[in-house]
Amino acid sequence: MMDNERREYLEKAEKVYEKMVRDLQRRIRRLKRELKGIEGKSEFTRRCALENDIEYTKQKYSEALYDLQSIRRELMYDV
Repeated sequence: MMDNERREYLEKAEKVYEKMVRDLQRRIRRLKRELKGIEGKSEFTRRCALENDIEYTKQKYSEALYDLQSIRRELMYDV
């Protein structure tokens, strides 16, 4: 059985990670839209920077999603 303080902490963390996951999803979609708008060789550097930013954001999204699932798992098994 989990004490109330730990449960409250995990519930707050769950809300924070839910918001983080949503924000990262929105950022990925925005960056992909911006990337679609780039044309021509003259913007090669900008294209590379956006692609790197997308990959970095996807990695952060995966980490946040994993943490959120871990928090939910811990809350679920403490019924």
